[in-house]
Amino acid sequence: MIPTLLCTLAIAASHSTPQAAVAALPGVEVAPSLLRGVDRLPRPGPGVAYVAERSGRRGRDVRIFAYRGRRPVAAVTVPLPRTAVHTFWVPSRELPPGEPIRAADLTRAELRLAGPVGPFAVDPSQLVGRVPRRTLVAGKPVRTASLVSPPVVHRGRPTHMFVRRGSLVVEAMGQALESGAEGDVVRVLNQRSSRVVFATVTGPNEVEVRR
Repeated sequence: MIPTLLCTLAIAASHSTPQAAVAALPGVEVAPSLLRGVDRLPRPGPGVAYVAERSGRRGRDVRIFAYRGRRPVAAVTVPLPRTAVHTFWVPSRELPPGEPIRAADLTRAELRLAGPVGPFAVDPSQLVGRVPRRTLVAGKPVRTASLVSPPVVHRGRPTHMFVRRGSLVVEAMGQALESGAEGDVVRVLNQRSSRVVFATVTGPNEVEVRR
């Protein structure tokens, strides 16, 4: 029979960092909040290895040991984060940046997270019609901050300009020098005066010049 100590060292030797030791525990996700306090352990180096085990009531904590050779030299206990299952609408395929999201691009998924839902989209209305800033990975929750509204004024296209002066509305045609979504401020070339002005996008191919 192999001695328990040798079994422990065999496990420890396969983990060169506390993170690797925690990741080896089934059902435990390595997160920054989980690894608070590991700075009290010896730094990784020659002869230093780590082993982790569940501890505490119902295994809700993780005990991480640092070994130098055969001797445990330090240990820390960190609590497992409380998790809950949340329902998300996630991409059913990889979505490239700049492509408006369609309902057919989404699928429902139940995922376990530590802590509140926070900045992730949980309803299709938060996603459909929006445009990703960067590539969205299939099956992963989407941060609402990574989405923008689609542009309704497009660079190089004719744009209707108007300015309000009391009850009077003056209109002119211009050319958008940059694209923008509703509410964005963009530069527009006034084709009548050849002046470049800043205007607020108010709708499709329409901007209001504010004075």
